[in-house]
Amino acid sequence: MNDQLYDKVHAVIVNWLIELVRGKPESGKYEPEEIEVYPEYPYNYYGQRGSVDLMAYFSKIERRDRSGPDTRNALELFEVWTAVTRLEEAIRKFNEKASVVPKAFQTTRKPLPVIGVQRNYFVLLNTMQNTLLIKDYWQIFQAQFFEFHKVLYKGQWFVTNQLVLVDPLDPRLVWYEALNADGSEGLGLLNRPWRVANEPDALRFYNSDPNSNELTPFDMFSDWAYLDAKDFWTQWQDSKGKSHG
Repeated sequence: MNDQLYDKVHAVIVNWLIELVRGKPESGKYEPEEIEVYPEYPYNYYGQRGSVDLMAYFSKIERRDRSGPDTRNALELFEVWTAVTRLEEAIRKFNEKASVVPKAFQTTRKPLPVIGVQRNYFVLLNTMQNTLLIKDYWQIFQAQFFEFHKVLYKGQWFVTNQLVLVDPLDPRLVWYEALNADGSEGLGLLNRPWRVANEPDALRFYNSDPNSNELTPFDMFSDWAYLDAKDFWTQWQDSKGKSHG
């Protein structure tokens, strides 16, 4: 499969995410000027340089006094893969960007932008190829996204890493894990049209008894939408042809 096809599918996913971020349900909590969206956000921080596929910053201009970080001030980073050829390198870069980009972002702004919660999304196209990747390298994904799923407190703000499977042709409305102002967690409706693999239900599957009839971790990844990026691209083009027919 050629790089040009991967680039086209990657662009489709990023553009789809941009529209979602700009119009997602919880955006109603913010005024238009409180939402900033940055495709291909570049960073250069003490010799570490690169770009993140999509960054969004949600800020409340008038903040109430709180005892901890105000989670209404959110920084979201999206790294998108149509397919992963070198997994360990992809995760290494993902972690580097999750660490460096917020610092780089803050250095470019005066006054210093307030961050209450940082959500890092490792975004995969929901293909059989990618779900098999998760199964084949389960220990790596487990360590990155499942063992450390609980909210981490990085000095000044909360940080979450989320493994996301997306299908731009068939968005789904799902539950999400809410982060309360005091740092506690609870379920709420966010209606994000993608599937977060390492949400509480996923953890329940992971912890289930292998001798029982309950779902196992791998059952979560059996519901793939496409064989690979080429299959998605074919269906994407067909859908666009129909919409203009």
